[in-house]
Amino acid sequence: MMPAIFMKTDRKIAGLLETVMRREKWLKKWLALGAGLTAAASAITLAGWAVSTRILEHERFTLEEVELDFPDLPAAFNGLRIVQASDMHLSLWTPPERIRRGLELALQQQPDLFVLTGDFVDSPRASNGHRVQKALAGLQAPLGVYAVMGNHDYWGDTLDYLHVTRALEQAGIPLLRNSHQRLERNGESIYLLGIDDVRERWGSLRLTLQNVPPQAFKILLAHEPDIADVTSRYDIHLQLSGHTHAGQIRLKSMRPPRLPALGRRYIEGLHRVGDMWLYVNRGLGGGLPPWRFNAPPEITVITLYRSPRLDQVKGHATTTAKAGRPPAAAV
Repeated sequence: MMPAIFMKTDRKIAGLLETVMRREKWLKKWLALGAGLTAAASAITLAGWAVSTRILEHERFTLEEVELDFPDLPAAFNGLRIVQASDMHLSLWTPPERIRRGLELALQQQPDLFVLTGDFVDSPRASNGHRVQKALAGLQAPLGVYAVMGNHDYWGDTLDYLHVTRALEQAGIPLLRNSHQRLERNGESIYLLGIDDVRERWGSLRLTLQNVPPQAFKILLAHEPDIADVTSRYDIHLQLSGHTHAGQIRLKSMRPPRLPALGRRYIEGLHRVGDMWLYVNRGLGGGLPPWRFNAPPEITVITLYRSPRLDQVKGHATTTAKAGRPPAAAV
């Protein structure tokens, strides 16, 4: 049943979701076929674990740097450094100690603002909630650390997601669930928006934007990137997402064979969607199998600059993306 918080006024997002989920139905037959291979795959997983740490990339944390210019960024926020982490998928297979190494790399970047874009756990069990609290302990930034939920954070029984929300609360991290936070610096402000998970039907863009001044500079945290086709119509400057893992295991010359619903159009990196910038983070963890190949785990540093070209249309600005650089201390 669709939660009441997913309002009818969000018809465009609801329509996008329904279209995507209908297309997914045929995949269930193939997933059922693959279930018979799970036991064999598990055995291979255990046998190859020691080798995989050398061959695969799930522990090779990389740093991606992006610079964006906006003519209407408030002057007080010129040079704002945002660090984004996403998709930790904490579980027995992805321990908090591994994720913490990626987060320590993030803290070394001295962010002004730290954002977390969902899927903290692979499934919302009590044990995984404890792992979240351990991984996130002590995260801080001058303008704060903020989070949104992902689809995996809601999987399970009706109230299992509370294991995740309580862990975030205990770690002192505000959770934006169809809400926003006004960030102030030197008498000027921007708005950080957080839409709840759309794939699990909790998201409401109407509630997220409620009472936000139309002319305000707006940054949206949204777990699923493909909703950018809708959110870009609402005068949002920048959307930060995760969800896709960039396919997690893929060949560079081919489109990833495994991508989630609402994560098949914008797979990774920087995109221009209408007048809005979208950045899709590859994430830190991964679903089963918990390996990565040609999609290394990522910490993103996004620096915002006020463009001197004030006569430009909003967002028509230069951008520089610096490819992953795995510092030796973080590998």
